[in-house]
Amino acid sequence: MPPRGASPESVRDEMTRGRLLATVEHLPGLVVESFERAWWDGQVHVPCIVVRAGRHMRRMRVVETDGACVVVPFSRRLAHRLLAARRQPRRPELDVTSGSRSARDVVVDGWTDTVRCATRGCGALRTVGYPGCCPLCGG
Repeated sequence: MPPRGASPESVRDEMTRGRLLATVEHLPGLVVESFERAWWDGQVHVPCIVVRAGRHMRRMRVVETDGACVVVPFSRRLAHRLLAARRQPRRPELDVTSGSRSARDVVVDGWTDTVRCATRGCGALRTVGYPGCCPLCGG
């Protein structure tokens, strides 16, 4: 519960600081140097905390991008480059970092394990040997 009389901006900033800090609180020797409400990340203004941590007490920035808190180098140029690289559009089927797979997951290769629906105008992919009609068009 926020303290009585606290402005909405201060409550928002405190919650943002806590979310960003949770990303790096496990690092040894953590020292928070500053909090910037609107740091320019090369594309948009985002909240940012500047910390020193680790064995060599290097300075780092913790920012939020795409709904995830990310640790980037303190250098603006390097940070802008890393964040821009994260924003590059990627083919989702090539993303192998989207979580671990369980033993029950079925992995299908779109080139060798599938066939296109024979109905004209339907682009559905079905696994080879699919035992029924097309689930998309019924053909």
